[in-house]
Amino acid sequence: MSTDTQEIGFHADRPRLGLALSGGGARGLAHIGVLQALEAAGIRAEAIAGTSMGAILGAAYAAGRTPDELRAVSAELGKFGRVIGLADLGVPRSGLIKGATLARLLSDLFSPHRSFDTLAMPLALAAVDLRRAEEVALTSGDLLRAVQASMAVPGIFPPVEWEDRLLVDGGVLNNLPVDLARQLGAQVVLAVDVGLDPRTEETWHRTRLPELGMHLWRAASVMMSRNTAAKLAQSPPDILIRPPLPPRVTSVAGFRKAAELILAGERAAQEVIPQLRRLLQELEMRREGSNG
Repeated sequence: MSTDTQEIGFHADRPRLGLALSGGGARGLAHIGVLQALEAAGIRAEAIAGTSMGAILGAAYAAGRTPDELRAVSAELGKFGRVIGLADLGVPRSGLIKGATLARLLSDLFSPHRSFDTLAMPLALAAVDLRRAEEVALTSGDLLRAVQASMAVPGIFPPVEWEDRLLVDGGVLNNLPVDLARQLGAQVVLAVDVGLDPRTEETWHRTRLPELGMHLWRAASVMMSRNTAAKLAQSPPDILIRPPLPPRVTSVAGFRKAAELILAGERAAQEVIPQLRRLLQELEMRREGSNG
């Protein structure tokens, strides 16, 4: 479960296009729009790396769910009663939300796939091991537990025991796992970053959190954004998308804006499709040249 960046050269048997989908809570619904735009253009990802919400949607897509099906799920999440129903609050021992109700929803979303081994494409999910204080790339084993680990926001969801590891949300150290997409062998990586910008005042003032909670969350966002910038410097994607999401949409307060978020992702992806086509065409020319 290494997370070391690897330089990938041209290999005809490796996935052409890989996606790196960031965490971002409700803001991650924009990933659905990106997938929708790619499929409409006749372009399909062949490998996916994801963190948190990116892990959920990436795993669902790898499990065969279409963008239309994911859009329907997002509409369900947008219903206020549905979101409240998923928040099975527990005694705050290891997490405010026990996650059992959400686990059932995710299990249905990934069905019939229970393991990475049966997925249609390579998948890597980012998590962080609290015991060893290091990143972990989950690429095999129990699919549901891996997704739960990648989205286990400390203090909100309980950590996931994985062998001798104690795993939490990958966004702590790697919110946009471009390096993991490279490790899967992707020759072209399209990264989608929907993380919160800690400098956007309007967003934070609309969180409606107590002032203490807002400061803690904002501090975490500063650390995540700095980590993401450092990661991108080490392992840059071929194309980076940052959909212009409404500033009022935060990680939690945004599920009711699903249609707007999906549209933002779709439009952002449409803008880079010509560039993406050129990169993929160059790969095809190299493939033909090597076969000739």
